[in-house]
Amino acid sequence: MKEHEGNVTWKTELGTTVYLSFLSGGTLVHLIPFIISIVCGLLLTYSLCRHLSHMRQHSKGSQDPSTEVHVKALKTVVSYLLLFAMYSVSIIISGWSFNWFRNETVYLLSQTLAIMYPSSHSCVLIWGNRKLKQAFMLRVCRQGTW
Repeated sequence: MKEHEGNVTWKTELGTTVYLSFLSGGTLVHLIPFIISIVCGLLLTYSLCRHLSHMRQHSKGSQDPSTEVHVKALKTVVSYLLLFAMYSVSIIISGWSFNWFRNETVYLLSQTLAIMYPSSHSCVLIWGNRKLKQAFMLRVCRQGTW
């Protein structure tokens, strides 16, 4: 008898409104650092590209060590931007897909991509640095385990 008392439309709409405002706030919390990071990363990439082209115009050879360092830094920044974009978008999608659209497959895929971000970023940094790569390979070859 208690289940069928009164009009439940107001309760449903109120719950949906509260949930939507919570989801929008959560999206905004993730979106602001994402936009700031992307803008800063793009400005850094633009600056590195300009500096690199300037260095290539005024250097004696393309195998200059500082040019190689700039290329590695540029690759690292671009990989960070791509990984961070993947992470941020997957966090936002996972929030919207599971509860709002009720799509569990998209939710699980986006959560998997979000979880992969910290380890993949570390791998990019290890493979981009010669000393870290040597230490990693030495440790893996010597012990066979982590």
